[in-house]
Amino acid sequence: MRTTVVMPAGLLLALAGAAHCSAATLEVSVVDRDGKPLANVAVYATPPAAAVGLGSAPTATMDQRRGQFVPHMLVIQAGTEVTFPNSDSVSHHVYSFSPTKEFELPLYKGDLYPPVVFDKPGIVVVGCNIHDSMLGYIRVVETPHFGVTNEQGVALIDAIASGDYAVEVWTPRVRPAELPAVQHVAVASGAATVEVRITGRLAPAHAHTTSSLTWDRY
Repeated sequence: MRTTVVMPAGLLLALAGAAHCSAATLEVSVVDRDGKPLANVAVYATPPAAAVGLGSAPTATMDQRRGQFVPHMLVIQAGTEVTFPNSDSVSHHVYSFSPTKEFELPLYKGDLYPPVVFDKPGIVVVGCNIHDSMLGYIRVVETPHFGVTNEQGVALIDAIASGDYAVEVWTPRVRPAELPAVQHVAVASGAATVEVRITGRLAPAHAHTTSSLTWDRY
């Protein structure tokens, strides 16, 4: 004898909504014109505007160690509070002239200053007024879904809801006009993959001993 189970309409709707919103992982591979993997590239996926939310103010850190900004490139969502502790034994003077966010933290050691709020999207180049070789980049995006590629050129964006996304990449090694076009990706439950090829001319990676990448791009 077959038994039929009837679920309440409200429960069916809740289950359908849960299935639609199930989290997935978006895997983005970034390669150069020859198909070789590119590390330390910012990757971000933006859903339709109505789906983007900030929630509570996120926080992030760009440290200073051994005369370097760590990480060299930081990706954050607009509205994030960033601290700039100095873990070196020497003083640093951190500043930025970038239109996205101008700020200055005069000569200091340790964790002296309150966080800096990056309230609009764009690119921020960070330097030290004492050490010219110190250069860092902050890519401020309008989405909470972002990552940075590893040595294999792969970035994993976890806990992303099913839906359509605009996938973009950014690196200071390529001039803005030579960055690849936006790719549109449909993410279903489980996982989705996409490869982005940067065909523009790549500048050498920053050496951290000289100003191999400069301010003039941004």
